Amino acid sequence: MDRPAWGRNKYMLYGLGETIRELTSNEEMRAKLEESKVLSLWAQVVGPAISDNAAPEKIKNGILYIKTKSPAWAQELKVLDSKIKKQINALLGSHTVHEIRFIHGPLIIKDNNQDNNEDSPDISSIKLTQNDLEHTEELVGGLEPAELQERVLRLLVKNKKLERWRQKQLALREHGR
Repeated sequence: MDRPAWGRNKYMLYGLGETIRELTSNEEMRAKLEESKVLSLWAQVVGPAISDNAAPEKIKNGILYIKTKSPAWAQELKVLDSKIKKQINALLGSHTVHEIRFIHGPLIIKDNNQDNNEDSPDISSIKLTQNDLEHTEELVGGLEPAELQERVLRLLVKNKKLERWRQKQLALREHGR
């Protein structure tokens, strides 16, 4: 079978979509993906007032660890833990979170809408060709669940824009000589 050279294992080359399908068919990997979704749902579940004062640290073996700014916040949220757990599991459509544990300490709030690196280039103005977009959509076609397909598509589009930005910077440097 002809496969595009996007991914690689030690025996063959295969497409990104197939690679992701293989990963998500693995029960352990699927569980890890579910756990990572929990971390991204926190602000949506609890709202801005709580998410400014408490943030998920990790999830391990169904236990969600939440770091709070103070012991008072930990105590306050302990009262709400069954409601929070129920809402998270309802959004996931599974019983991924079995328990919530609260710890206090300095928070590092991660804004999923911001790049982690403040020095990241502004790629929002870069436009991709229709061919680029169609090719990218083809790569992720058929991925399940739809949320995974959407995330991978956004990642590939961002990566393609970054590639174009780098090419433009290289061309500018070449002309500057």
